Amino acid sequence: ASDGVWEFISNEEAANIIMPHYLNNSAEKAAEAIIKESIKRWQEEDSSIDDITCIIIFLSIDPVLSKNKFENFIKIEGRWGFGVLGR
Repeated sequence: ASDGVWEFISNEEAANIIMPHYLNNSAEKAAEAIIKESIKRWQEEDSSIDDITCIIIFLSIDPVLSKNKFENFIKIEGRWGFGVLGR
């Protein structure tokens, strides 16, 4: 994503915006949601809007590796994260 996205959206906020679309396997809708939220934040904070570019690609994880090493995305206290088991 371009700096126009990151000006007013944190990594954690971006993850929360993207997660429902990840669960529905819709990268296009995830990118649209990031762009819409970025535009909204710019309009609230500034009189102009910086360039906003967002490309999202969902990568798959090997199910064997996933089962042995990683938890799926988890939601704790309203926050999404990717947990690693066996630290």
